Amino acid sequence: LGALSIFGFIACCFVWFNNTAYPSEFYGPTGPEASQAQAFTFLVRDQRLGANVGSAQGPTRLVIFGGETMRFLDLRAPWLEPLRGPNGLDLSRLKKDIQPWQERRSAEYMTHAPLGSSGIVWFVMAKHEYVL
Repeated sequence: LGALSIFGFIACCFVWFNNTAYPSEFYGPTGPEASQAQAFTFLVRDQRLGANVGSAQGPTRLVIFGGETMRFLDLRAPWLEPLRGPNGLDLSRLKKDIQPWQERRSAEYMTHAPLGSSGIVWFVMAKHEYVL
């Protein structure tokens, strides 16, 4: 019985942190993916309202997105990859090259976040909200 509980714990960690075992296309985004999508969605909104995202650059030339910066820069999402340069997210691409499909995909990831703290598929519920 102890071995089964250990196996279950390992499987839970694997599913939570590994996108291969937990494909977002089928089960919805993980918590970190939803968080990064939210940061991107708000970045796009702020740019439209006239904010200078260049002022969000830190001394290392990385774009700072609040407390989620490092995880955001490491996220490999299909809607984020075209904006990536050789050293992470490219600021000029963030300013000029964001396409409508990327905005829609990130908004979809942001609003369909898991509500539970567990990454196990049968505990994950999706919020059905729509961003206009």
